[in-house]
Amino acid sequence: MMNKFIFREKSIAFLAKKQMYIPTYLPLLDDSSLKNVSDIKKRALTLNAVVATSFGLQRKKAIDWLVNEGLYDSLTLLEKKYLLSDKDDNNKNFQVKIHCLFVFSWVLKKYANFNIIDDLPNDLIKKYPDLIASQSSKKINLKLRDELELLQQCDTAYCLDWCFTQEKLINNSFDSSSIINHTTLKERRRVLEWCLYDDNDWDDISFDT
Repeated sequence: MMNKFIFREKSIAFLAKKQMYIPTYLPLLDDSSLKNVSDIKKRALTLNAVVATSFGLQRKKAIDWLVNEGLYDSLTLLEKKYLLSDKDDNNKNFQVKIHCLFVFSWVLKKYANFNIIDDLPNDLIKKYPDLIASQSSKKINLKLRDELELLQQCDTAYCLDWCFTQEKLINNSFDSSSIINHTTLKERRRVLEWCLYDDNDWDDISFDT
């Protein structure tokens, strides 16, 4: 049986280095059930096509690639609505999800090391198929990281999110940019919560703190 207190102790030590603290009554993580590598791979590859579109890839190119890869039905309703639209109003909402792609790359062992506040790596785009060249993903073999590693990062993200939220409630504002942008943190936490908990819908992740 995993000891959830160990995750929390490491999170507390991490936060202390940033001069941030959490109360002892903050709940520990719920029992988790890590999704399988196939489902996580599909979500990551599908999201990559959507994010690429938000950065300028032609919508038809993205849709054709998804159809050819058998991933079109893996789009969420919001993603499908975005790809089928001819407007770019939501570009920024999907561009920020490049941080999700970073976490997925770590979850699928494309990166050896990861910390929830790390900067985006310069080679992230190379970890995914070249959509402009219509590169296929079907022969890509991916491995899944140990669930305990995800749980540790998820607990740290949860505690950090709580700190940011509390500061905003108390002071009406909080500049977290010296550590990590709060929106960025939530997108990274989205991946971990989705991977670890079966009842989480991608577009409607609960960020309760």
